[in-house]
Amino acid sequence: MNHELRRALIGFAIAMGAACSTKHAATYNMTWSYGQADPTFNDARNIVLHFVNYPHYHYGIRSRDLGTYLESLHSGRVVVTFTIYRGPRQSCGLKPVRVGERTRWDSQFEYYGYHSWVDSGSVDNDHNPCQGTNQSH
Repeated sequence: MNHELRRALIGFAIAMGAACSTKHAATYNMTWSYGQADPTFNDARNIVLHFVNYPHYHYGIRSRDLGTYLESLHSGRVVVTFTIYRGPRQSCGLKPVRVGERTRWDSQFEYYGYHSWVDSGSVDNDHNPCQGTNQSH
């Protein structure tokens, strides 16, 4: 599956998650970095939030202002709270509602992704952030 199709499908899954009837909040320790630029979002930076305890998974936000806030923390780590939407057949969607101390930011596009090539060591690959266990300690 090509990269753009995967992003489109992930975006669709997030949108479908919003229509699901069950939801709850979960908070995760995450690292962040800037991802690849995209001329479609000319002045929005690609911020990639990586789940510390789920190294295969990440959440991306194309934003004009969130990167500046994250840089001001002078750390590559941030605590992020998500609303997790659950649907039929174990489908789910994630939506960040708090990044550090911020509850609002400019968002041009968001996506949830999976990297199969990450060496996760002893991490259990059967688990994922959608299971919603709080992990910010």
